[in-house]
Amino acid sequence: MKIITRLLSCILAVCLSGCTMTSNPVRKAAIIAGSGALGAGAGYTITKSPLGTALGGMAGAAAGVLLLSDDSDEMQEAFNEGYIRATSDSIKRQYWIKQNLEKGNQDDGHVSYYSIPASTATADGRELVDHNLVISVYE
Repeated sequence: MKIITRLLSCILAVCLSGCTMTSNPVRKAAIIAGSGALGAGAGYTITKSPLGTALGGMAGAAAGVLLLSDDSDEMQEAFNEGYIRATSDSIKRQYWIKQNLEKGNQDDGHVSYYSIPASTATADGRELVDHNLVISVYE
């Protein structure tokens, strides 16, 4: 009985110590397995039957899954990372679409860009910062 109690205590300590860092899938699996073993040990200790052991193991594993439920901060971080990747991919696609459109048929000509200084005063009297206008010319 003392061995089972010590084993269950060790498994419980491992399960509870891993609650804060659950991004590692191996650690998640270990915590679920440990909580399942803890539940199976508790089921055996209480009922002394194979059915009680199996039900305790299932209850322990279910508790481990609930213990590892997704954190909203972790989900938001994953969403932000995916959003940044998608935005980067979209920018790359637009760049290559623009390059392919400008390339067109090499026999017909090409696009040249010219930068000219723009006026800093508007028609209604507002003053703008110094800037350049870029004009694309198909030659």
